[in-house]
Amino acid sequence: METLNYMLAESYNELFYEVDENNYDEDLFSILAYLRSAVVSNLRMIENGGSEIEGTISPSFVIGESHFIFQEDFYVNLNTLKNNISLLEAEALDSGWQQDMDLVNFIDSSTEEFVTFDVLYSFYISKADFRQHISDKAIYKAGDCKESCRVGCGTDWGCCGSYMGCCYYSSAFCLWHDLECTNCDKWHCGWDCKPDGPEGNRVVKIIMRPV
Repeated sequence: METLNYMLAESYNELFYEVDENNYDEDLFSILAYLRSAVVSNLRMIENGGSEIEGTISPSFVIGESHFIFQEDFYVNLNTLKNNISLLEAEALDSGWQQDMDLVNFIDSSTEEFVTFDVLYSFYISKADFRQHISDKAIYKAGDCKESCRVGCGTDWGCCGSYMGCCYYSSAFCLWHDLECTNCDKWHCGWDCKPDGPEGNRVVKIIMRPV
């Protein structure tokens, strides 16, 4: 299994680079992402002495921005963030969100070189809440999520994408996009434009900037 993991890790990025360069259908190759996650999560289970495979789906997969990957297996280089800590701190002060400042303090004080995405994402929403939102996503109808979703709804301004149920990923860029496209009259608005509704529009409760 370790050999297979090594082979997948070595070839994964290069393979999808070729897929992109040749305009191949990525769906035909997406099975490799599932295989890679299965292998990595199995190794993680063995290393932790567990008996069941556990994993939390990445929000980027939920909104179609990445292939399948677990948050626990997506590593972020903290040194890169530390080198830009002044920018992150300025954004945290500007947003006024305690979660942003807590994240900045964690990055600044951590002695680790790498940390998994679930550690960073937990500053905004717990794994339990996120998994519950994933489970409930299929049964939500318009308006149902306004009080029960920690971040906000998929149709709220600032949520990346436009869909029913809870928002799983938001950013300052997506908020800018939505505010710019309130009338859907600009070239960059695209299919997920969120025009002003008869009752107005709501901004997501938390802006989760890409890290």
